[in-house]
Amino acid sequence: MFSVSLSPPSHPSMSLLNHSCDPNCVIVFEGRQLLLRSIREIQIGEELTISYIESLMPSSERQKHLKRQYCFECNCLLCQTQEKLCLANGPQRCMT
Repeated sequence: MFSVSLSPPSHPSMSLLNHSCDPNCVIVFEGRQLLLRSIREIQIGEELTISYIESLMPSSERQKHLKRQYCFECNCLLCQTQEKLCLANGPQRCMT
């Protein structure tokens, strides 16, 4: 695990982090410090991502929330995998 400490003037740089429903980092506040912490091993060259929403929601709910609040459709690996499973099992049986 790693963490990066950013002073308050640097907070806007956190807005450059992209979303993933299966993020590799989280943002943590410790007092006046903003920390970016890894939550799993990150490969060299891998993009650092955070989740903009509650990742435990079903995929369809995550997609609705992201579209409504952030105006984009998530195409992360988790969403792609869940969509393929949904298509393979039939939409009537898709609960994710």
